[in-house]
Amino acid sequence: MTDNYEFELTLGDYSGDGHNQHETYNFATNKTKEEFLSIYAKSKESFDLTLVCADYEEDYLEEEHVQKLRDLGLNPENYCEEPDDEGKYKIWLDGFIDLFMDLLHVVNPSLEINQITLQRFPDSFGYGLFY
Repeated sequence: MTDNYEFELTLGDYSGDGHNQHETYNFATNKTKEEFLSIYAKSKESFDLTLVCADYEEDYLEEEHVQKLRDLGLNPENYCEEPDDEGKYKIWLDGFIDLFMDLLHVVNPSLEINQITLQRFPDSFGYGLFY
């Protein structure tokens, strides 16, 4: 068994109590769970991604987010469309995931993090448990 941390990350309404729209991504890292969570905590100190796109139909970066990214040496155009007339940068799903990974690399460049696809188990069970 490997000590490398693998995890699932859901963007959107992960609990299903709102609009119920979400996308789930799986990742593998070269760090233990404790090491990875420490890196993540440090990344939140410099840029808290949980505050971006947090409200319904908020699919953009505010100017303050754009400036913070630039201060960290990241280019918002790598994750977003060109700014609209109001100066908002619309971010796409893959851009959000790339931003998540890049923010972690700013804190710890030795982190290896890769998106992975889990294989579906060949059988299914318990159909009658849900009604």
